[in-house]
Parts: sequence; structure tokens; C-alpha cells
Amino acid sequence: IVLAHQRSGSTFVMDHLKQRLFGYGAALISEPFNPGTLVQDGWSPEEVETLYIGEVEASWALFRRRLDEVFETVRAEFADDWRGEPGYAAGAIRPRAVGFKLMKNQVSTANYLRFLEWAGSEAAGHGKVGHLLRANTIEQMLSVVTSRVTGTFHARDQATVEETRAREREQEAP
Repeated sequence: IVLAHQRSGSTFVMDHLKQRLFGYGAALISEPFNPGTLVQDGWSPEEVETLYIGEVEASWALFRRRLDEVFETVRAEFADDWRGEPGYAAGAIRPRAVGFKLMKNQVSTANYLRFLEWAGSEAAGHGKVGHLLRANTIEQMLSVVTSRVTGTFHARDQATVEETRAREREQEAP
């Protein structure tokens, strides 16, 4: 599980993990705790609100429900990707790593502490949480400003980078 803050490079890390680990039995998804993703996945606005600002026990119950949904979704996506491969039906191909990205602001303070407790106990021996921090705060702030000005939040490929640079040049032109 990649635990991250905004503008820390987490999308870059997740993209590269997916790319590098795909053939090794890894299945990863990006932001399953994003409110928009929750609604897309059938959560009611009331459930999303309770997850983030509801009573502690109700919020934790929903958080745990989401963890279960996430791992089930990741396993299903892995099965879809690998079902046609020889050895899958026989059980020789199984996910060796499943995971997701969790942004720090997508977890209430109470759930954050319980999540870390869960990761250290229930998932002990099976789960790892990597906390991604961007060491240079100035670069992080520049990234925030640049993303807002250009409207590009994730430059995943050279084409996106070039589009962003072209927009910047247009904005600078008299």
C-alpha cells in the first residue's frame, strides 16, 4: 500500500510499480478511497460523508468495507488480465502482490491510526505500507502551482509533457 500526500510523486510511483511488476504477479489500483471513485463504485453520498466525517465506529466500518472491496477488485482485475494465460486455471499463476494508493487526506485521523494498526496486525506478514513523502517542500509547492496553472496534474508520457509545455508557451505569448 502506498500512502502518500498530494504532489508527492505517488502517481509516478504507482505507474512504475504497475509497469515493472505486472509480469511478476502484481495487481495495483490507484485511488480507491477518492470520493469520486467511491460514488462511481456505487457508494451513496451519505456513505461517503460518513466515511470521512461520520461517527468513529461507523466510519471505521465503512473504511474496512472499502478495504475488502479494494482487495476483491484488485484480485478480480488480476484474474481478468491473466485468465487466458496457460497455468492460470491450474492455479500456477496467482497474484503475489496486490495493492493500492491511499492519499493521506482520504483518511480521517481516527481511521488513519486504525488503518496503520490494521496494516501492522491483520495484514502482518502479508502487507506493507510505504509512506511516500516529497522531501523538498519548495518543489512540492511549485508542483501545486504548476498543475493549477497548466491544468495538467499528471504528466504520464512525453505527449502530455509536450502538451503542457505548449499551453505554457501560449499563456506566455503576448
